Amino acid sequence: MSRTPRASFTRDEFERLLQRVAGSRDTPRNPASGIEGLPLTGVSVSAAAPPPIGDDERAFRLEQWVDRAETWHARNERFSLDVHGSAAMTHIDALSHFGRPGLAPSDDVRALRDGIVGRGVLIDLPALLGRSIRPGEAATPLMLDDALDAQRVGIHPGDTVWIRLRRTTDAEPRTPSAEVADEAAPGVSFACAEQVASWAPAAIITDAGMDPFPSEVADIPVPWHILLLTALRVPLVDFADLDRVSAECRERRRWEFVSVLAPLPLPGASGSPVNPLALF
Repeated sequence: MSRTPRASFTRDEFERLLQRVAGSRDTPRNPASGIEGLPLTGVSVSAAAPPPIGDDERAFRLEQWVDRAETWHARNERFSLDVHGSAAMTHIDALSHFGRPGLAPSDDVRALRDGIVGRGVLIDLPALLGRSIRPGEAATPLMLDDALDAQRVGIHPGDTVWIRLRRTTDAEPRTPSAEVADEAAPGVSFACAEQVASWAPAAIITDAGMDPFPSEVADIPVPWHILLLTALRVPLVDFADLDRVSAECRERRRWEFVSVLAPLPLPGASGSPVNPLALF
C-alpha cells in the first residue's frame, strides 16, 4: 500500500456518498443497553493524552496564584487551551464542530453532558499488522474486518468504536505550533465510509484521527469529520492514547469493555477535553 494516499474520490463522489449514507443512517439504540453481561473487575484504563509540549505555549496556557491566610494557603489556577486541531489534547468533537450549507445548526457540547456510556470495542490495527499505520497511509476496509475477525468480536449498533492506528512510540511528537496539514498523517481510508455507517456507532475514538493526510478526497481535507459530524451525527474523539487500553485487552484476550465519555458542558462550545475510560 502507498504511504501517501492521493485523492481517490472526487468532490462529486464525496457528495453522493454523503447523501447516500445520510439517507440510510440508523439511529443508534441506547448505548448503555450494550453493556449488559459485560464482566467488570474494577479495572479502569484512561486513554487521555496531554497537550503536546513545546516552546510555543499556544495550545495550553496555565496561570496559577496562591491565596494565603495565617493558618492555610490555597493554590488556584486559570487555564485556556486549544480544543481542536493538531495542538489539542484528547478531545471530543460535538456535532456543532462542523456544518454544511443548508443544514440547521447542530447541538453544542452541552448535548453530551450526560455522557456516552456503553459497550466499547477496540479495533487494534498495530496488533494485527505488527506495525503502526504509517504517516500518509490509510487503513482499509479489509484491515478493519481482519482485526475484528482476529479478535473474535463484532460491532453492534450503539457501540463506541475505539480505533488504534499506531503505537505511541512510533508516532512523531506533536508540537503546539504544528498545523493540521503540515505533515503526512495516518488515518482510515474513506473507502470504509459505508462500512463505518453500517456500524451505527454512538461515538468513534482514534489516536491519530480518522482523516489521513494527504486526503483521499479532492479539495476536502477532513472528509471523515464532515461525514461523521454532519451526515451520521456521530461524535468523534481525536488524539487518544490507546496503548494502555490495547495492552489490557491483549492481556485479557477481550476487546470489548464498558466505554465512558464525559465531556464538560461548556456553553456554546463545539468540543471539550475528555478523558476516555475503558472499564474492565
